[in-house]
Amino acid sequence: MPSKKQPFGETPKMQRPPTLRGLSGKPADRERIPDDPEAMESSSGYQSIIRAIDKSSVLAARYRDDPDEREFVPTRVGTLKGSYAVEAFQVKGFSESGLAMVGGWRCFVLDELKYVRDVDRIAHPGDRESEQTSCFDTVVYPPA
Repeated sequence: MPSKKQPFGETPKMQRPPTLRGLSGKPADRERIPDDPEAMESSSGYQSIIRAIDKSSVLAARYRDDPDEREFVPTRVGTLKGSYAVEAFQVKGFSESGLAMVGGWRCFVLDELKYVRDVDRIAHPGDRESEQTSCFDTVVYPPA
């Protein structure tokens, strides 16, 4: 049976100094354990993302095993098959798929974001082609 996930944004004991931290560090190709909605939505990392959505502010974080930080403006949080994800417009930083000069839309699995921090600046996401998203099947925040 899969082990229970640690709440997103909580620093595991006996690891690096406390910062807002994504969680598990598990390989992306492993079968995903559905997130516990109560634990996820009450975590410090989730609350930081919600504040950034409300203020259109920029966050910085590392994603999966990226060598460098990405900076992004989160716009929506949702779930896909029980896992929380954030739809965001990336404005700076690493991307395996490449990043246009003006940024690009990305989907980040929340528990694979590490060292989430506020960059203390406001930015506006790029234009959307559609309000539809392939990032998740259910929008959690902002409410419709």
